[in-house]
Amino acid sequence: MIEHMFEQKWGEGLKKIENILAKGLACLMPVYEPGEGNAVKLIADDGSTFVDSRTIKTVLNLICRYYTIHIEACRARYGKILNQRLGIPLAIHSSMVLVPLKLRKPLLPKDGAYGYVNLYSIESVEEYQKHTRIVLKGNVRVLCLQRLSTTLQQINKAKAIAADMPQTLHAWGSDRVHDFYVQYDTPATRGDIARLQREILELRDILKRTLVCSQQRAGESEGLQSENIDISRETKKDSG
Repeated sequence: MIEHMFEQKWGEGLKKIENILAKGLACLMPVYEPGEGNAVKLIADDGSTFVDSRTIKTVLNLICRYYTIHIEACRARYGKILNQRLGIPLAIHSSMVLVPLKLRKPLLPKDGAYGYVNLYSIESVEEYQKHTRIVLKGNVRVLCLQRLSTTLQQINKAKAIAADMPQTLHAWGSDRVHDFYVQYDTPATRGDIARLQREILELRDILKRTLVCSQQRAGESEGLQSENIDISRETKKDSG
């Protein structure tokens, strides 16, 4: 009986998470919920919310599984780009890049302080009492317990990852990207520029190798056709 109730509650939780994802996930926030204890609040782009009694790590893994994303592989890939191991933004799909930010002060260390804000749901960022207030779609305000400069650094890292996903920027819209960069007025660092130069050079080398392979295959195909024609002519001569 208890097991059945647990499975039913688990299934209902998954459906509600899917509903939030369908509306567009704006924020994944660790909270202390009366009667639930350590929980996670999911906020959609329209302002609707759902509180899940599982840990933020579990819910994040469920979201990644929903989009068939291997979370550790994702962290490894983008950690290499950013040259860091912790606090790595997660590129989930074309309209979801999750920025890790400190969203609460935990009562216990294991409870966790960090949540995630979707880069594409951010409308504005402002300093608020030595911390940062983030305004999301739906006019939802989220308090980040980090200084504005630190928050903007994390947002810049997420933008660098988004730049590694051309389809992401295309889906977001060039006008929105331009407005976002103008609004925050945070130029790329030398490290960002060096990383982008390396990426461009690597992409150029890949394109060159692809072109060479294509030319070689085309040459082999032409040579094979020519050889077949010669054989056909000799066969006709022999038969004549």
